Amino acid sequence: PALAVHGNILPAESAIRPAENLVAGDDRATRGAIEEAHSSGKTISVKVRRDSLAVVMPVAWASLTAEFYTWNERGVESVVGKGRVILQGKAKDQPGGRQHGEFGPWLVEKLRLGKDKKAALWKAGMLMQIAQHSVVNDRKYWRYLPGAYRTLWELTHIPDEILVRLINEGRVHHELRRQEAERLKK
Repeated sequence: PALAVHGNILPAESAIRPAENLVAGDDRATRGAIEEAHSSGKTISVKVRRDSLAVVMPVAWASLTAEFYTWNERGVESVVGKGRVILQGKAKDQPGGRQHGEFGPWLVEKLRLGKDKKAALWKAGMLMQIAQHSVVNDRKYWRYLPGAYRTLWELTHIPDEILVRLINEGRVHHELRRQEAERLKK
């Protein structure tokens, strides 16, 4: 059956074997078709019009994807939140230290962090580093920090005690630009 589901665009005639719990759009007919295919173990063919969005993914990834997009507003809280969600996704993909291979495609296809895996991993790395930084991650400093992720990432390369001093001196502020942050690192 032809199915229209939410999320990212799937190529026309994508074959999906619902081996896990899958999440689809709000459309009851879509959900029903996927649930029926899942219960019978059949492979289903999905046709998606170019103007419709489609997502068919395991439930765990769908919830992380939805959480990521709740952080879509610009600002430090948003950037740190996105980094935290990506850290959760990375942890899910590597239980016991083994990589399952879903993390890279999730970054590219669902979170749209880059055009390819290398670019997406680079940006994800920056966001994770920001989320793990003790000063940038501290809510009491967020009102003084810039909201651009690249600028925040540059600030993570400044030792904590120096960064706190720069914030207190007013040299790190909400409107700080990346080039200025790069100069502060020296």
